[in-house]
Amino acid sequence: MHSDPNITKDTRVIIIRLWSDGFQNKQIKGVNTEWNSIQAFTLTLMPPNGKISNHTVPCAITFKKDDHHDVLIEILRQIKKLENPELKYWGGDEREVHNTMCFMDVISNDLPERCGNTCVNNGGIMGKRWRYIMMFNDKTASCASCVAKRIDMINKNEHHLPLESCGHCKDWTSGTGDEPLFDMYPIQPGEDASNPPTVESSFKLLRNSIDNLQSWYQERFKKAMEDKKDKTKKGKERCKVPNKGELEAYLQLINVQKN
Repeated sequence: MHSDPNITKDTRVIIIRLWSDGFQNKQIKGVNTEWNSIQAFTLTLMPPNGKISNHTVPCAITFKKDDHHDVLIEILRQIKKLENPELKYWGGDEREVHNTMCFMDVISNDLPERCGNTCVNNGGIMGKRWRYIMMFNDKTASCASCVAKRIDMINKNEHHLPLESCGHCKDWTSGTGDEPLFDMYPIQPGEDASNPPTVESSFKLLRNSIDNLQSWYQERFKKAMEDKKDKTKKGKERCKVPNKGELEAYLQLINVQKN
């Protein structure tokens, strides 16, 4: 950047912050509520006095349940173009033309919008990231040491290189690459899933696991009907039909969600 002849000492640098959030267009209930659920994207030019409300403009609006990944990519592509120094008109009291560059500081959004923007499934405590299905816990996020290492890698233009594990956190990568491959999720429906393993996901694993869930439900349902007719069995001795919560709990384990 210092060697670029287009960047002069009087070049002005603007910091941009991208924000997105969902909201309801109108206070209505009942039918067509999905068309009333909106997601907006705004750009804020960070001012020196901190009053961002006077420097925030909308840049995109979509239906919340639509796939708006391409919208985010297009916004980032246009912001990237602004990094090239160009003459821009500055209004207000100045009314002058100055060499100007723009850089994005951060993308700010809550978890649901972050998952929607990056096409990551929002599965509560269970999530899928970098092809692994795992439970989020206090070791999932990068520790302070790994964050510092990644910042150093970015400054050295080495962000594409893998980061050696610190042994204390998962650095958001979920899997280590050493996880065994499963054709079906290792925990059976109805079993204790308080400490689920990290598993590499695949269409084969999902298909076999869903088939297994269906077979388990059918067997339990059949057994429950037989026990209901058996007058010698009472109370806890009888098998019960799996409830909706049991089925959804297993689907959550393999990261299959309703919407």
